[in-house]
Amino acid sequence: MSSLLLAVGLAAAVVAAAAFSIESVVLDPGRVRAAGPAVLATAPVRRELVPRVASEIRDQAPGAGALTPGQLDDVARATLAEPTFIHAFSGALVAVRGHVFASEQRAVVLDPGDVATAITRASDGIPALAGTGTGTALAPHVTIDVGSAPDLHIVSSAIRTSGRIALVVAVLALAIAVPTAVRPRRALARVARWAVVVGVVQIVVLWLLPRFLLAAFGAWPDVAAALMRTAGAPVVLLAGAIVGVACAVLAAIGRIEAGARRRVRDAELDDLRRRTQWSPPPAAPVPQAPRPRPRSGV
Repeated sequence: MSSLLLAVGLAAAVVAAAAFSIESVVLDPGRVRAAGPAVLATAPVRRELVPRVASEIRDQAPGAGALTPGQLDDVARATLAEPTFIHAFSGALVAVRGHVFASEQRAVVLDPGDVATAITRASDGIPALAGTGTGTALAPHVTIDVGSAPDLHIVSSAIRTSGRIALVVAVLALAIAVPTAVRPRRALARVARWAVVVGVVQIVVLWLLPRFLLAAFGAWPDVAAALMRTAGAPVVLLAGAIVGVACAVLAAIGRIEAGARRRVRDAELDDLRRRTQWSPPPAAPVPQAPRPRPRSGV
């Protein structure tokens, strides 16, 4: 029975770990917002946003008509580097997450105030745009197209629910299976080995794969890689800590098992020595002849 509970607990732990990773990377609004700067720095996103920002500058900034398309693009690129624009884009990225995973239907528009501030700061030092934002209220309307984005609200709910149920099942099953196992130390070692495997897989998927492999598959996979690297950083750190603790547990169990085997081996050798030890029987006493009594003189 304990073996079955142990297997169920380990399988449930794998499901809980996978659900936790997915929820941390793409379902947590805070982690998605933190990944905004890394996503904005990718080439595909910049290629999409630079023409839209340049169009807003041309339509709304006084004197922008005197700039060439190349100069407008340069101002737009400088706008994308402004902290206020990065903040606006991070908020829009959270809105995209809500559209995909929470069935939100509102349009995804970057905050006009933040974008206007970014354009004003990026226009400093350009004579044709001198005075941009002063005397003229800019109202840039920069949107992110989510018309083709899927609605994964049901999937996100299933991930959250299954992750929590799997976590409860894993904790209960392992808490019962390990102490009641025929060899509790071996059962605990099995749990530790599974923890090492799960932790290493998370590190590979959320760190090594985005950093070294996804970019080779094209531009948009690189965007996914940026999101996974940044939003998944806490999960990678947690996985590394779990791997370290599990390795320490395995090392401790290995030392305990080695000591126990050594004691058993020594006891068996002592028993074998006692069984095979030979010594000659004690020698029988040698009878001595009686000494003659001295004769007394007459």
